[in-house]
Amino acid sequence: MKTIAKLALCAVLLPAVGCIPDRDYTGEYEMTYDVVMSPAGVEQREEVRAGLAKVEIREGQRDEHLIDLGASFCLLIGQKEWPTEIDQMVHLSVAPQACWFSYGDTTYPLTLGGTVTYDYDSERTTIVLAGSYSDEAKKSRGSLTVEMTETW
Repeated sequence: MKTIAKLALCAVLLPAVGCIPDRDYTGEYEMTYDVVMSPAGVEQREEVRAGLAKVEIREGQRDEHLIDLGASFCLLIGQKEWPTEIDQMVHLSVAPQACWFSYGDTTYPLTLGGTVTYDYDSERTTIVLAGSYSDEAKKSRGSLTVEMTETW
């Protein structure tokens, strides 16, 4: 009787599990980026940097993915995350880690974390990161967001 119950449970769960598409994020991407920097203690003031980046995502030695954000950014490590809800998709989760961003003659030390996702509607890969930065020239700190979108 236990075997029949287990088979019935498998028959019910198999279609739901089979509907979650896996996504292979490895590859090279041409991406646009926007970096929005908000200095601490300064209300209603944001500094925006934008540009193009050649991003490369490759598999690491274990379950991690190495995310090279291009010449203006650092290399991050992300883990493939499987959905816990029926309406979620497989994505790469990037835990907060040390990074840097160069724009012009300035290099900003950063701490970033976020996600790498694939939008099936627009058929583009998107990277969204958030964290903090330090501007040593201005002796200031603040928060920032980095959004990268695959170009057509």
